Amino acid sequence: MPAFTLALALTFATPVAQDPALQQDARCTIALQALAEQADDAEAKGALNGIMLFYVGRLTMRVKPEQMEDTINEAGEGFPESGYRDFALNCINQMKTLSGADKVSS
Repeated sequence: MPAFTLALALTFATPVAQDPALQQDARCTIALQALAEQADDAEAKGALNGIMLFYVGRLTMRVKPEQMEDTINEAGEGFPESGYRDFALNCINQMKTLSGADKVSS
């Protein structure tokens, strides 16, 4: 049992730079928040914030609450603001796939 606990603790302590999926989720959070802050339309702002929360939820499953800010800040290092829009659009498409929303018919 202690070996399992140690392995679990090490999993949660993995730095963002060593976990591409964690970095992806943190960067999605950054890009979506930036777009939401720039949005003039209240409906678009709400939708972007909702999608951002999807990624925050994914992060909270893998990092401790006290590590959240550092995780997001580390992922933001070297992430050019000029790339936020395109990155956010990719995140939206990824969220649709991960949530199964892309399989829902109208």
